Amino acid sequence: MIINAGNIDLLFKGFNTSFNKGQQGAPSRYKEVATIVNSTTSQNIYGWLGQFPRLREWIGDRVVKDLAVSNYALENVLFESSVAVARTAIEDDQYGIFSPLFEEMGRAAGDHPDELVFSLLEKGWSTRCYDDAPFFSLNHPVGWGGKCK
Repeated sequence: MIINAGNIDLLFKGFNTSFNKGQQGAPSRYKEVATIVNSTTSQNIYGWLGQFPRLREWIGDRVVKDLAVSNYALENVLFESSVAVARTAIEDDQYGIFSPLFEEMGRAAGDHPDELVFSLLEKGWSTRCYDDAPFFSLNHPVGWGGKCK
């Protein structure tokens, strides 16, 4: 193959097609337990309001209660995996042997969110949460008694 911009573009499109095929073929389950949040900044700050107070019979003046406000920030992390294709492989028209590699790279990229999410869930009994209690804990300060019910 003659190496020029047009042929390199075609080669890239072919590798990209193989990558996408692998990524789309990767079984994925993380969306069943995680919420997807798009991000356009280097970190996301997640805030929420505390427990909504229970209703009470309205006798006399209103009783206004403050809601607890909590938040935490997560820094975005970049991931990559790069490979080089030898110029001689392209010149010798051997680029077809790289399609399975790029398909496997796509599959690995498709598997990556599952690896991240389920490894965090596995550590949920010991990893500390925003309130310094483990992620899975009955001691988070929510509810009327200050504990999970």
